[in-house]
Amino acid sequence: MKKILFAAIIVWLAPPATFGQPIGTPAELALGDVATGPTLATEFAFKLPAGDKPVFLGEPVLPCGCTKAALSAKELQPGGTATLTVQLNTIAQAAGKHRWTIRVPYTQGTAAGAIELGMTANLIQEVSLQPASLAMSLTGAAKHTWTLTDVRAKPLAIVECATGHEHLSVTIGAAKAGKQEFTLHVADGLKPGRLNTLLVLTTDDEACRTLRVPVLLEKRSSTDVVATPEEADIITSAGKHTASTLVQLRHHGKSFRIASVESFTPGVTVKSPTEADTVLTLRVIADTATAGATGVGSLSVTFADEKLPKLLIPVKWGGR
Repeated sequence: MKKILFAAIIVWLAPPATFGQPIGTPAELALGDVATGPTLATEFAFKLPAGDKPVFLGEPVLPCGCTKAALSAKELQPGGTATLTVQLNTIAQAAGKHRWTIRVPYTQGTAAGAIELGMTANLIQEVSLQPASLAMSLTGAAKHTWTLTDVRAKPLAIVECATGHEHLSVTIGAAKAGKQEFTLHVADGLKPGRLNTLLVLTTDDEACRTLRVPVLLEKRSSTDVVATPEEADIITSAGKHTASTLVQLRHHGKSFRIASVESFTPGVTVKSPTEADTVLTLRVIADTATAGATGVGSLSVTFADEKLPKLLIPVKWGGR
């Protein structure tokens, strides 16, 4: 199987007569088959023909939180070059064909434009993580468990994990038959607010030494809306495509209204009331024909009162 961990492409910025269109737009890297697990690194190079006005490059617009990008320079002089280094967290991606688009805005004199850069790959799932990322709201101490699966002949093992936060810790289970669990523990002392961080896993595999797991925690105060249960656990049945569970939302005896509910997983939908009340009930539905027989995801609930922060609810489904 072909594995590509680094590739590069050069993009020529066209003369002012065709401002905003680099030659060969959209510039694209075809990466072929790529095994999930290791971070995929690619590099795009920008070159400005001599005699043109300087180009000022803006912050890259990324396709998802699984992608990071850094420019070597923000100002490109006539005849000068700059590089855009891109890192893709493959463990956060599903198997199959993918295309990621990165837009780099820029200005040249009084004109403005954007360069579109693309990457395509067919991801072969060797190392996978359930869930690939975590988004959840909590009111006190909490924990969440992941399962790492490695289908290769010699599976890797997690040896340590760094959380980067004093109120977060991780316990690592034993690796058995290509599977290994690890659990994030959130201490009650975590302050109210939003924490966007990464769990950095170190493994015993030289080719896949570091794995990064995005984590978004919303610690809610006593005045915020809370969910009961804090996680939507849907139990599916053989022979049936759909199953559901109920989650109740309360605002400490106060009346409130839901503005919208967003599901981040195809096949997972929500029915929610439109009227205000002191207790609102969500019906979370999983369609296994679309979402798969088992899986995990999350919901984001936005309230009509903009002073109330969004509520993040983890979702999991499968047979028991």
